[in-house]
Amino acid sequence: MSDPGNAFDFDDFDGDDFNGLDGLVPAGEDAGRSIDLGELDELLVSRTTQPVPVARPRRRKNSAGLIAKGEKARKAKRWVEAAKYLNEAWYYEQNNISIVKALADVLANLGARSKAIDLYLYALQRAPQDTELAGMAGQVAIDMELWDEAEKLNAAFVELEPTNPVGYVNRATALRKLERFDEAIDMLQQVLPILPESADLWNVLGSVVNMRDDLDAAMPFYDEALRLEPKAYKTLNNLARALNDLGRYDEAVPYAAQAYKNTDDKNPVVHFTLAMAQLGAGQLSDAWESYACRLDKRRQDAIRYALKVPYLSKGSLKGKKVIVVPEQGVGDEILFLSALPDLLAEAESVAVGCDWRLVSIIKRSFPQLDVVSAYADTYQEGYRIRLLPDVEDGGEGYDGYIPIADLFCRYRPSVQSFRDAKDGFLVTDADVTAKHKAWLDGLGPELKVGICWRSGLQKAERNFWYADLAFWEPILKTKGARFINLQYGDCDDEIAEFKSRFGVDIEQCPDLNLKDELDEAASLTDALDLVISIGAQPAMSAFAVDKPIFWLFPFPPWWNFGERTHAPMHARSQFFMGDEPMDWTGAAQKAADALAKVVSG
Repeated sequence: MSDPGNAFDFDDFDGDDFNGLDGLVPAGEDAGRSIDLGELDELLVSRTTQPVPVARPRRRKNSAGLIAKGEKARKAKRWVEAAKYLNEAWYYEQNNISIVKALADVLANLGARSKAIDLYLYALQRAPQDTELAGMAGQVAIDMELWDEAEKLNAAFVELEPTNPVGYVNRATALRKLERFDEAIDMLQQVLPILPESADLWNVLGSVVNMRDDLDAAMPFYDEALRLEPKAYKTLNNLARALNDLGRYDEAVPYAAQAYKNTDDKNPVVHFTLAMAQLGAGQLSDAWESYACRLDKRRQDAIRYALKVPYLSKGSLKGKKVIVVPEQGVGDEILFLSALPDLLAEAESVAVGCDWRLVSIIKRSFPQLDVVSAYADTYQEGYRIRLLPDVEDGGEGYDGYIPIADLFCRYRPSVQSFRDAKDGFLVTDADVTAKHKAWLDGLGPELKVGICWRSGLQKAERNFWYADLAFWEPILKTKGARFINLQYGDCDDEIAEFKSRFGVDIEQCPDLNLKDELDEAASLTDALDLVISIGAQPAMSAFAVDKPIFWLFPFPPWWNFGERTHAPMHARSQFFMGDEPMDWTGAAQKAADALAKVVSG
């Protein structure tokens, strides 16, 4: 890497008066923690690709004094001030790695984390034996979820400090995210006899074993971590997450609550675990308050919106002009849209941002909307920035925005409020639905059942939500049913496998792209008699057009809000789960029995 030179140009900010930077800190945010990335980008001068000659200063300044002021501001978490002094000090001491290291730390705390990584790598080239530097770089890579980089940087840190558990913990975390479970376990088994009193090592071993095997196998390691450090919030949080992943939300709540209580910075990642537990347990009065943590800018998944209007977090929206901004995946967008009629009844006017595949059906379903805009994402410093190109002038003219999940926070305060809501809220194209109905009728007199067996996102942390194809046998062999493919993406091999295993043809609608043509796919769904699906977008679309749905789950999803057999949000939805978590055989057999009853009338 070439010499990146100084990271900031603060020539416009002379002296000790920092009022000129106050406007860079977003309203309502901790000024000592974050800075508006758009404004920050104007200050950053990228010199990572080529060396830049340093102009001779007009006068010599006391660099030691600049460093001292920068470190004082850094310790006080006055990050902008610290960046100003340290950057200026680096101008005079180009080879001072301590300044680069401190400035990289400041940049990471300002939110300019990719710039921080650049500086860490630059400094590591010049000081490869600096253990603190390697550790800091590895931690920033973990925070940015750059798992390949995090694994390599922390491997280097382990080489430099073989008795420091932090490097092993971070490397094992990266290996787990990369699904290299055995490698992580082997490393931890080698180091634990050397560092047996490290609660963090036992905790991360538990998390890896839990992901590779199950919670029962992981519990001895979690127990040992808690014996060594009973108040360790990371271990308590991992236990709560593992219980959430098994649908044991009532058991997860106390672990998650204690973990959050034990954090000293209201950690949003831990708070999110608590929110999921409370939602799954049906504790909505507490859950929605906790769920607001998903918007905390410290979360890697938090989205920043390129709008010039404020977030309307509290208060009535009566008579206001509101922009609803999208978050999470397309299935979640559909789920939360079920409460859009409540907002339309309260606000004066509403604009909605959404996945581009939903634009046409939302426009048809809610003609009173001002604007329906497909969103576009860009990235700055490792953060996702979401734009709504069809909302003019950054939303000026509107009173503010709300993320789409806030519709539930505002209008669904109890489980009963879901039951009271009207079923069906998306309107399909009548002509297209009729076309698909004619095609389905041509297949024969059997009950037309749409099926979806997995999500498009496939990784270890989600795979437990999806049954192996073999478990579908009792459903697919039900007499009197004709099965229609709703599985989007490349699934020809799986459909062929269904045919070879069970002798069952899964019919595919001709000339329909189920992944991208969601409006027409909804029309196909509307023409069906029934849908059987795991928790994925096609089932959410079926819920939206008010079709009967058999949901297959290994355990209850969080949005069942404590129910086990029916979805509070949809009277025509039934949940099918085995008697124990992950009992797909039991779940599939129960669904097959229910399907046989529907077929027989």
